[in-house]
Amino acid sequence: MDLIIKYDRGSMVVHLEQFLGMRSTAKVKKLVKVIQASSTPDCLEQLQRFVEEQITPEAQYQADLKATANMAVDARTREKEQAEVLEKAVAERKRYKKKSPPYEEWNKKVKQYRENVSRSRLCYRSSIQKFNRMQKEREFFRKVLEIIAQGR
Repeated sequence: MDLIIKYDRGSMVVHLEQFLGMRSTAKVKKLVKVIQASSTPDCLEQLQRFVEEQITPEAQYQADLKATANMAVDARTREKEQAEVLEKAVAERKRYKKKSPPYEEWNKKVKQYRENVSRSRLCYRSSIQKFNRMQKEREFFRKVLEIIAQGR
C-alpha cells in the first residue's frame, strides 16, 4: 500500500510494506510528524488501518505461536534421538579396522545419521527464529499503533 503525503510545494509517496519492513520505531515517529505537518493529516488514519491489518487476530496468533513452538520441540526431540543413534553407530564403526568392508558400511550409516542430525538442528533453529520473529513483529506493530495514537 502506498501512502501519498501532500505539501504546499509537492508530495511524497511512502511504500508502507517496505517502510515498515525496516522495523524502526524512530522512523515511524518521524513519519507521523511529517504527516502532521503536511496538508493531508488524514494519512494517519490510512497508516493506522494498514498497521491494524498487519496484526493477526489474537486467537490465530496464539495458535500459530503454539504450532511453531511445537515444531521446535519436535525438531529438538528428533535431533536428540538421532544424536543417540549416531553415537551408537560411531561406537559400532570403531569396532572394525579402517578400510574394511564392515567399517565402510558403518561409515556410510554414520554419514547419513550426521545429515539427519544436521537437518533436525536446522529445522529447530528455523522454528525458533520464526517464533521469535512472530513475537517481535507483533510487538513492533503494537508500538507503531501507540505512536500513531500519540500523534493524534
